Amino acid sequence: MSDVVISGYYGFRNNGDDALLMSIINDLKSEKPDIEIVVLSKNPAETERIYNVRAVNRQDLFGVVKEIKRTRMLISGGGTLIQDGTSTKSLMYYLSIISVALMLGKKVMLYANGIGPLSSKLNRRITAGVLNKVNIITLRDEVSFSELKEIGVHKPNIEITADPAFNLKYDGSTKNRKGKMLVSVRPWKKLKGDFCEVLAKVCDYASTQYGLEIVFLPMQRRVDEEITGRIRDIMSAKSDVMDADYDINKLLTVFEDMDLCLGMRLHTLIYSAVTCTPLVGLVYDPKVNGFLDYIGIGNQVDVETITYEQLKTAVDKSMSDTEKQYSELLKKREELKGKADRNVQLAIELLDGGEHR
Repeated sequence: MSDVVISGYYGFRNNGDDALLMSIINDLKSEKPDIEIVVLSKNPAETERIYNVRAVNRQDLFGVVKEIKRTRMLISGGGTLIQDGTSTKSLMYYLSIISVALMLGKKVMLYANGIGPLSSKLNRRITAGVLNKVNIITLRDEVSFSELKEIGVHKPNIEITADPAFNLKYDGSTKNRKGKMLVSVRPWKKLKGDFCEVLAKVCDYASTQYGLEIVFLPMQRRVDEEITGRIRDIMSAKSDVMDADYDINKLLTVFEDMDLCLGMRLHTLIYSAVTCTPLVGLVYDPKVNGFLDYIGIGNQVDVETITYEQLKTAVDKSMSDTEKQYSELLKKREELKGKADRNVQLAIELLDGGEHR
């Protein structure tokens, strides 16, 4: 019998979600060293090897139900699982896991979730019906809180905390700038037609104007490599591509070397904030705007309407006073680390104590 089953987007070799899982496991074990954890994963063998926990195939219905039946509590998260922007099928998968746990009488916590978008009226109604039955929900931004209230989720205890990645073991306290700009992009169905041309031109500008070496990071290797290659092919300046298979600790040291980060995937921006690296957000999803607003960084460009002048201005803004941005991010990092601690405190209280409703 396990103490906790963790459900999320795990085992897909996505560095952002890998960071979430590492943070959640480390935090749970720091509070309760003997805790027994099972992870629902696309790649159970790899998850077991990397995180030293048991894992089962998330697509094995009977195996998943068996593990939930034998556990004390389900953690759903972190990440933006409760949304239909990816697909209704994805949303229903995560809601089904929660529903199984509820039907089996298990305690359920949504752990540092982002919520939305939820576009379908039916999806919103189904989501509210399921989430109103869980024990506790922690959220990583205020936009998610507003989304839950709007769809009618009001029964569980809901707290705004912070992304678990802010609890990653990172001791860097000074920036080791090496004249580099990190760029991380992903494919998206609503990218403006000349997105790659705009990015390439701004990368060339940053190289010429500020002498920055351009380094690309495909956060989800097989998904992000094609668009990364298209941008590099258009650029005049030389650029490098990082190995996306770096472990999280190595990635953080890489981010620490950067003068600036242009990030599209949320956890690229979170890694920037954790290492106090000035950043520009490339917004494709409400969760990115929500995070940037939450940490007080008003320096973002929408990928659906992006222009060269907009992105160039954002880069100039970040490069104009990097020391001030570093100091502001350092203060915010400590604040968010304290809020991230709250996730695990509530999880252990729920596991060992009452219903928390």
